Amino acid sequence: MIRLGTQRKILESLCGNPSQSTWIEHIVKTSTKIFDILRTIICDSCFTLCLLKTNDEDRRCLAIIQQLLSQMDLSYRSCFDALKELSRTIVGRQKCPILIYHLATFFDHVLKHLHDTSTIQIQYENEDPEYHQTHNGKRQRIQVRGADEYAINNYLMRMLVSIVKNNTWDKGHQSQEVFEGIMFSVLNHTGRLLSLAIFEEHVAASKAPGNISTRSADDSDFSKDVKCESRYLIEILRAVMTVHNRLSKKQDPALLQQAEKRIQATLINGTIGGLEDTLKLPSVPEQVLGIAENSTIEEYGSEWLLARVWALVGWEMI
Repeated sequence: MIRLGTQRKILESLCGNPSQSTWIEHIVKTSTKIFDILRTIICDSCFTLCLLKTNDEDRRCLAIIQQLLSQMDLSYRSCFDALKELSRTIVGRQKCPILIYHLATFFDHVLKHLHDTSTIQIQYENEDPEYHQTHNGKRQRIQVRGADEYAINNYLMRMLVSIVKNNTWDKGHQSQEVFEGIMFSVLNHTGRLLSLAIFEEHVAASKAPGNISTRSADDSDFSKDVKCESRYLIEILRAVMTVHNRLSKKQDPALLQQAEKRIQATLINGTIGGLEDTLKLPSVPEQVLGIAENSTIEEYGSEWLLARVWALVGWEMI
């Protein structure tokens, strides 16, 4: 938390003093450090604290997690403000794709970890006999009250909703690219969840021709997956669509209709696949590969491979 706060203060100081000759490079490097820290925190907290409940007796631990995610929210907003500062100059605009990429893909990163965390929680509930002994007959009453809830899921959802609601989204090209990337991630994950709810499998991920279902009758029941994630994802989706509707009020009717079709196509594509005219995640800028000295990505590891392949080939179809 201290390291994150330090980097955020450095970034805010840089944005407040744009007269330095190297301030643009420092803004980019500091923002990249911040997102490296954010991704590390998400990875560590999701898997280390995934079974902690909101009604846990360790109130101090719960308070620390909330403070940490609050700092992450503020750090994200500082990076977003830094993007606006960069966009004010010609030289700065050349570096904007780096921040746009980090700001947009951060949502996808968090949502993937939220999904993985939910999977671990479901496995725990299915395998731990003590869980069923203490929850049989009381589960519905506790869920309605909201006390028996995994803390990290709730806090991550609140953080993403806060980011969407509290950032100042304007009509600028850079801001729109970030928001489109966020919308893509949220709709894509919502589509996956819809596919599980309707078809009891993620049809869009099917390797069969035409995304034909490969599910057999004895496959697992996905109802728990849907329940565990839907309560959080729907709140994030609601926040995103609220901002989208507000930004679309003064838009040309023809352009608005086209935008709505792309949004719906993105959702359908995330559900069953097969569509191309959808929202996109921003492609990986070449400059991202050049900032490696402070990166937490393991060289030649899985994330390293994905980053470089996507940088070379692009991910317009993903």
